[in-house]
Amino acid sequence: PLEALRDTFIGSLCAIAAPASFEDALKKLGARVDLAKRYIDHHYYTEAELIGFIKRCIRRDLAMIVTTEKD
Repeated sequence: PLEALRDTFIGSLCAIAAPASFEDALKKLGARVDLAKRYIDHHYYTEAELIGFIKRCIRRDLAMIVTTEKD
């Protein structure tokens, strides 16, 4: 549920045309976006990119990674 984002330190991962709007929406829901990775619209994530981002989030002790439904 979206309520789980409130006061939660998260990583944001997206490949959309307007990534700032996605991050702003997360913040409006109360999420604390501590780490954000943006790719160009319709980017195809590689395994190495995903693993790298996950490792960065783990090092920062983030509670979750949030991405768009499209991604």
